[in-house]
Amino acid sequence: LFLFKTKGWESPLKKQVATDEKAYAVQYKQGFVDIKFNEAYSGNVSLQLYNVSGQLLQSEQKQLVGRFISFQLPALAQGVYVVATQTEQGSQVVKFVKSAIFE
Repeated sequence: LFLFKTKGWESPLKKQVATDEKAYAVQYKQGFVDIKFNEAYSGNVSLQLYNVSGQLLQSEQKQLVGRFISFQLPALAQGVYVVATQTEQGSQVVKFVKSAIFE
């Protein structure tokens, strides 16, 4: 998806892209997906892990009270993966590359 702006014209897709600060941040590191909320959060957190072909590799839901939660991922081969997270505060999709360099 490319968003662009030219003089005198604005992409209609821009309205669909949230410019607000996210309620939480998602980060991949060493076999885990960590989710850190900006404020204390109480509720369900869902995670879905997909490979680059769109195949669902993991689906998990946890209850959180606090600001931090971590999901352990299965052993993954090097490649590109997509993590989709959802809470009552919204959803995020994060792409990451697993590489031997970062192991």
